[in-house]
Amino acid sequence: MLSKCTWAVLGLTCHIELFTQAHYRQEHRPDGELSELYKDVFLFHWKEESQHAILDELEWQREDAKLSDPQRDQAVTDLIELVAAVDGILQMQSAADVDYSCGCAAGCSAARRCSSARLRRSSAPTARIAA
Repeated sequence: MLSKCTWAVLGLTCHIELFTQAHYRQEHRPDGELSELYKDVFLFHWKEESQHAILDELEWQREDAKLSDPQRDQAVTDLIELVAAVDGILQMQSAADVDYSCGCAAGCSAARRCSSARLRRSSAPTARIAA
């Protein structure tokens, strides 16, 4: 991450903040089975993260104004590389979670079935967040 430009890092950070906002709206806010205490905890966390998203976007716009077109092209390439790196990390973590949850050694038949199902779900179409 240290080798990537500021624009790309800010872009990744902003999109992660937006993802957490969408996750709250889709998963926690409408959950009728969640206790009122946890609803409040998630709501106040969402409000704090909302402020972060606003500040991140303003900072990203400020950085964007400094770039020439060729610099922006390289910045987009850097952002794509960062997203790919995060994807790789999440896939490794997901595989480790499957192994742990199955309660068996990595690569056992139950873990392979769980992993196969996880990959099918992860490649299914998902809601898109507008940039």
